[in-house]
Amino acid sequence: ALDSIEKAHIWEALLINYQPQNREYRYNFFYDNCATRPAAIITQHLSGELQIPSSTQKISFRDIINDCTRNHPWLTFGCDLALGRPTDQPISYKEKMFLPIYLKEAFGQATVSRTEGSLSKLVQSEHILTDGVTNDFERTTSLFTPLVCSWAFFLFVATITWREWHKRSYYRWLDCLFFLITGIGGCVIFFLCFVSTHPCIWPNWNIIWLHPFHLIAVILFAV
Repeated sequence: ALDSIEKAHIWEALLINYQPQNREYRYNFFYDNCATRPAAIITQHLSGELQIPSSTQKISFRDIINDCTRNHPWLTFGCDLALGRPTDQPISYKEKMFLPIYLKEAFGQATVSRTEGSLSKLVQSEHILTDGVTNDFERTTSLFTPLVCSWAFFLFVATITWREWHKRSYYRWLDCLFFLITGIGGCVIFFLCFVSTHPCIWPNWNIIWLHPFHLIAVILFAV
């Protein structure tokens, strides 16, 4: 529910954002993405103050991401490994708008306090452009989930370890395999923590047990 002046200012801001020097930017998944940018443009060019109802529910970025990936256990597992401690901090209602579905929900409930003292809804009406689209994705039915694979790997290592003890032998390849897997995973975590510019990655306490130095053990075991 915007007047002609607000629409003109927003259109001008979009044209500025579309200029060649502004088209490319450092993508920030939580704070500067395809949902936060239009929200910021609209908020900055309203002739009044945008008021969004707050929520008492404490929720974090990780809670939201895990809800989006709930039907894809490997994706959830990867996000939980990669994202650091800041992802677990409670976020505000406005910070939830990094996802379009929460942006739609927030703007649908938002009001604008005009300079002359009036109060009006931000969204006047909604029009569904595409029918048959839902937010629920089909759940992955594969048995090869992170939990199942972890237990299978544990039982495999336990069996080989018992065999080593029973036969009083030593399978060097098992240690090489174990430290190779954790070393490669550690390289990924190290890159995300100290090289990449993604938000909410550091500190990530998984690096205590999942780090590149495991690859040194592979070399030592192999020689």
